[in-house]
Amino acid sequence: MNASSVPLQQPPALSSPESLSELLHEVAGGRAEFTDLIASLSPLICDTEALTPPMALAMAVTLGEIDRQSRDGDQAHVLVDRQSAPAVALLGSGVVAAANAAARQLFGITPGESHEALGINRAAFHAFRSRLFEYQGPSLLKVAPLQIGQPTLVMVGSYQQDARIFLLTVLQHSWPDSIDRALEDLFGLSLAEREVLAGLAQGGSAESIAAQRQRSLGTVRQQIKSILQKLDARTQVQAASFAAAAANAVSESGRSSDRLQVLESSTLTTGELTREGRRVGWRRYGRVGGHPVLLLHGPFFGVGEYEFERQLSAHFGLDVFAVERPGYGRTDPPMPQEDAVQCQVEDILLLLDRQGLEGIQVLCHDIAFLPALVLCERAGERVHSLTAVSAPAPLTPGMPLDPMPVQQRLFISAARHTAWLVRLLIRLGMSQMRKLGPERWIEPIFGEVPAEMALLRTPEFACGLPGAYAFNLSQSALGFEMDVLLTARDWTETARALRHPCTLFYGSENRITRPGLTSRLAELNERYVLRPIEGAGQTLALTHCETILAHLASERRDG
Repeated sequence: MNASSVPLQQPPALSSPESLSELLHEVAGGRAEFTDLIASLSPLICDTEALTPPMALAMAVTLGEIDRQSRDGDQAHVLVDRQSAPAVALLGSGVVAAANAAARQLFGITPGESHEALGINRAAFHAFRSRLFEYQGPSLLKVAPLQIGQPTLVMVGSYQQDARIFLLTVLQHSWPDSIDRALEDLFGLSLAEREVLAGLAQGGSAESIAAQRQRSLGTVRQQIKSILQKLDARTQVQAASFAAAAANAVSESGRSSDRLQVLESSTLTTGELTREGRRVGWRRYGRVGGHPVLLLHGPFFGVGEYEFERQLSAHFGLDVFAVERPGYGRTDPPMPQEDAVQCQVEDILLLLDRQGLEGIQVLCHDIAFLPALVLCERAGERVHSLTAVSAPAPLTPGMPLDPMPVQQRLFISAARHTAWLVRLLIRLGMSQMRKLGPERWIEPIFGEVPAEMALLRTPEFACGLPGAYAFNLSQSALGFEMDVLLTARDWTETARALRHPCTLFYGSENRITRPGLTSRLAELNERYVLRPIEGAGQTLALTHCETILAHLASERRDG
């Protein structure tokens, strides 16, 4: 999405729903400039009456098509959807990034849940990652039954470097007739031996296979010995892996895993609440039982995606809780007619009640500053203090947007006029993000800020981008859409009304949330204390994570 280029010819006029749909597809496919679209839609920006029902319908239908096309190009979804057996994609933190229909039905999981929803505990997942690192090839995971009576499952997994995910596929205990005949023709396996091999592929022991087939243990052991000889396999695990590869016929599982850096991972746990029929996801990391910190995340960096932020939180004795804000991760959007900010605050208050949290320190990023302010007003004495990172000041009507990057100006201008245009811009941007993939999806956001983009490409910070990618795009970027609309609000009075101490960290080189905007807050309320960080930008939450968390710890001690 090249928002800064200049169209070489007059952009097409949107005289009909068909012409609008055509232009949307042209931009989504990279065959037309993003600025062409903005120029063509200018009548809608200036006159909301120009968005007639037929034009609105054309826009909605086309956006739905773009969403489906972009999902089809998402690497994690493509990988799991290729598998005939139940398959899931796990991020390095253990969070589910994608699952095919068979896995969703088998495990009852959805993206955003942790590996524990699969029956894989933390130790088992870490051991699996260690095997991939040490032996540079696919490995196995035993999936403990989640309910009494369920059979134990075995999954074969590999690390997919391009998508930055762990691809896990359930070993099937049966295979097509063509594979069955090949096992007979090529290796001379009898029908009984093929049935025993299927039991091994399912993770069964000689004892369980004997009981299932109503054969003596000695007979089954002799059949296993014969299978190993015919397959030229040294162990039952080798035979089971071979059978799984034949059953699934998945080339990806046979690929060598790319080299991994395996660290002793600090815990990231996930949970869910239900409020008035809505699902609300939440996460927790740091030191369990430590000083309670409530994180209101921003739109760019996810929640707990980085090992260093989890470890630093534990180091400083902070027990970090984060409610996934509506439209991000697993949290459903607000109910019809429910205000987006009040919805977030109600979700958070429910978590505080369920966890019995009092005296919390609130930490917020970016536009989450607005719901954090409202939470402080609603929660009163339950809040100890507020710390905001890269917080924007309210944009009053008529405030010039010229200092902002071009793309940001377009989003805010659209939000000042019509939500339809915001949705259009975000969907087209999301389409491009999916094409770029988990490692490069952030480029349309930080592309106009080369210094920040260079930082995000370094191994230290690039490792968390796949998790943030799944977290942001899981609901077709609905959370970001709502955040853009919040940015366009004038919430000056809410900022003036704060009664809690508030520290504002901001980067002196931030081109997205300009330092001048943040410093304006100090003019509204004397409780705001400015903490500029020289040389930092919008990535301040990552680059100076230790400084921010150390501040929270010292604030608690001093308070």
